[in-house]
Amino acid sequence: MKNIHIKTSQNVVFEHASASVGERLLATVIDVVVIYVVFLLMIFAFSSLRISNKNFLFYLLLMPVLFYSLIFEVWTKGQSLGKKALKLRVVRIDGRPAGFFDYFIRWIFRLTDITISLGSVAIVSIVATKKSQRIGDLAAGTTVIRFNPKIVKGELYKALPDNYSLQFAGVANLKAKDINTINEIVTYTQTSLRSAQSMELAQKTKEAICKKLNITTDMGSTKFLKTILQDYSYLQMTNGQ
Repeated sequence: MKNIHIKTSQNVVFEHASASVGERLLATVIDVVVIYVVFLLMIFAFSSLRISNKNFLFYLLLMPVLFYSLIFEVWTKGQSLGKKALKLRVVRIDGRPAGFFDYFIRWIFRLTDITISLGSVAIVSIVATKKSQRIGDLAAGTTVIRFNPKIVKGELYKALPDNYSLQFAGVANLKAKDINTINEIVTYTQTSLRSAQSMELAQKTKEAICKKLNITTDMGSTKFLKTILQDYSYLQMTNGQ
């Protein structure tokens, strides 16, 4: 199993296990089954309708087959249903968030990597490259990792519970210096045993962050600041890689 180090824009380095050929194949099989089921359901649904334009019907049925992987990777930020089931994700290797253009390039190269070659080109490329990249990954600057990151370097990372979900999406607009300040205040409230002075500082910080992100919450100041730190870590792992 190859390990990949990815450094985010905030100088946080995560170590990921790259997805194995077997895992990627199984994810593809799951996706093919999903596409096949959707295809059959569409045929069943349209069989009861009188559609004279057979060409229109053909292209309509072909849509989920052609665009399935692109739509899901863009929609779920790097995960088809098969990848999601196996906890795999497409990420950029330079630490920047993967975007539509990256997923589009991977999708274009599926024709040679997987469709025409029946996956043989993809398998050879994944095995031969240091970061387990098929041709589409090499062109897009991406790879597929097992989404279970381990922190290697960086003080901003906070451990997250299993199945953590983002609480405040606006955290993406905060800068590293903001997070450092929040982290220092949280640490101060803990070391001062939640003294009146530290709690007042935490409350003022909460109010400033809420104003900056244009959000309203009844969450306690300390809990709110801790949640902001966790959200930031979550975004680092999911979007900032």
